[in-house]
Amino acid sequence: VAAAAFMAGAAWVIHAVFTATNSTAAIGLLFVPVYGGVAAALACAAAYVFFTVADWRAGCLSGGWPRLLLAAAIVVAGTGWGGAYWLYRDAMGIASDPAASPQALIEVSKRRVPLWSEDVVEALAKNPATPPNLLTAIVKAGAGHYLVSLVGANPNAPLSLLEDIAAGPLGYERVAGLAGNPRITPAIAERLGGVKRADFRSDIE
Repeated sequence: VAAAAFMAGAAWVIHAVFTATNSTAAIGLLFVPVYGGVAAALACAAAYVFFTVADWRAGCLSGGWPRLLLAAAIVVAGTGWGGAYWLYRDAMGIASDPAASPQALIEVSKRRVPLWSEDVVEALAKNPATPPNLLTAIVKAGAGHYLVSLVGANPNAPLSLLEDIAAGPLGYERVAGLAGNPRITPAIAERLGGVKRADFRSDIE
C-alpha cells in the first residue's frame, strides 16, 4: 500500500511538472520524495484503519482496545485535517477570484483558516477586485514587505496608500510592486527613480 501510494504521489508531481508552463517548474521534481512520503504515510494510516475495523467486525481484533483507539484517533485526525484543508481551498477560491464581490472578499478576510492562512491574505493582496479599504487594512495590520509589495502592485489600491508605501523604505520587497502600478503619480515615480543599488538585494529592474 505504501509503495503504491508513493508511486501515485510521485506520478502526480511529475505530471504537474511536465504539464506546467512555468519555466521554473522543474524545481518541483525536488518534492517527489516529500509528496510521495506523505501519500505513503496517509495510505498506511488508511490501510491500518481499514484492517482494524475489519478485524473488529469479524471478532478477531488483535491488540484489543488500544489498536481500536489508535484507529479512531487516525480517523479523527484525518477528518480534522481534511476539514481544515477544505476551509483553506474554499477561502482561496474566493480570495483569488477576480469576479468575487467586494463583500465576499471582506467576509473571507475575516474567516479563521487553520491552515496556510497567509496564502489567503496574499491572494487578497493580489486580487484586483479586492476593495481599497481591505487593501489598506492589510498594510496597516503590519504586513510584511512582500505583502506590501503585492498591495502596491494592485490597481485597486487607493492613491493615498500608494503614497504611504512610497514614503517608506525603498527596499525591493516593499516597492517593486509600485514600479509596475500604472496608477502611481509622477511624484511617486520620481521617488522610485531615486532608488540606490544598496536598497536592493538584486538587480534594479
